[in-house]
Amino acid sequence: MSNELYERIIEELCPSGNWQLGDAMEKLLRLQINRLPQRAVPEEEVRYPTSPAGMRAFLDTFFARHYFQVQNSLLEYLTSEDFLELLNTQNVSVLDIGAGPAVASLAITDIVARVIRQLSKMNWRANSKIIKIRYILNDTANICLGTGQELITSHFIT
Repeated sequence: MSNELYERIIEELCPSGNWQLGDAMEKLLRLQINRLPQRAVPEEEVRYPTSPAGMRAFLDTFFARHYFQVQNSLLEYLTSEDFLELLNTQNVSVLDIGAGPAVASLAITDIVARVIRQLSKMNWRANSKIIKIRYILNDTANICLGTGQELITSHFIT
């Protein structure tokens, strides 16, 4: 089942070989970017934001690339039998060290949602209809943690 699941998820994530943000994530990212002030910041601030303007520059410049890198590197595991067994425990924890604005956490959440949708289409029976995901974010910049928390919360509200 994991090979078929992998193929289904990869087709969703990168149709025709082009990685794409899902509509909901694209909308969420645009809303967050538009909430932040736009002004020129030094390159160091773009890479390691410590201010709202730096966070906007980071999100605009790096978010999608980091998001796709995480998805690409974890896709095989998140469609494996080992992960499916973990889903059946109904508890998943994501420890995001150096979280920035929770890019990795959001990328994982997106794949998990896709996996669950595809498993449902494949008539996979989970032990429960509820899966709890616990996020632990760690970063040295308050702007990163605040933005990450806002993005994760907004993701589940929309």
